Amino acid sequence: EKSEGVDYETEGCLSFPEMNGEVMRHKWIKVEAMNLKGKKFKKKFTGFEARLFQHEYDHLEGVVYIDHLDEEDMEEVQPALDELAKEFGDGGVTGTRPGNRADLEI
Repeated sequence: EKSEGVDYETEGCLSFPEMNGEVMRHKWIKVEAMNLKGKKFKKKFTGFEARLFQHEYDHLEGVVYIDHLDEEDMEEVQPALDELAKEFGDGGVTGTRPGNRADLEI
């Protein structure tokens, strides 16, 4: 489950050093998981914890924070992305297009 309400906050990522931009995230989310003994449990995350969980869950889905950036923020980080591509090769960046907002499915 997730809230209908969303917040826009500046986010960055260790995968993209010295870059950041506004990212929309749900204000709260409820997740179902299993403990170490295999017992299911549910937990509600709010505020910063909800934002952090969504950010990290995105990584599991192959989505990075720059996939959420609007065109303006993407243009701002593009020079740094180009530098990363030069340093690590074309396969070292996601190839995200400006305005290509990832779905917020949890």
